[in-house]
Amino acid sequence: MKLIDWYELRASVQRALLFNIRPSVVCISILLSDSNEFFMCFQFDKEPTQDDIDMCSEAAGEVSGDFVHMKSHNVSFISSNPVYCKQGHYPTLVYARAEY
Repeated sequence: MKLIDWYELRASVQRALLFNIRPSVVCISILLSDSNEFFMCFQFDKEPTQDDIDMCSEAAGEVSGDFVHMKSHNVSFISSNPVYCKQGHYPTLVYARAEY
């Protein structure tokens, strides 16, 4: 099994998220397992709408489509206030909204 290059993965995630981050998204984290399973977690400052969920699933699908060796992709959601909730996130943060 070929391992997916971490830098290529991050570039793919960045491309997939371009113009697809809604104002209610607080932060996004990712994880790639040793068996090439891709996990993506989106945190919202409110309960995500069906459009929000669809956008997130499409972004994860775009990333998965970039890598023939990726076994699967999984999307999870966190709806919370305080703004950044570390619990439930994956180790690598790929997006964080500026808070004032």
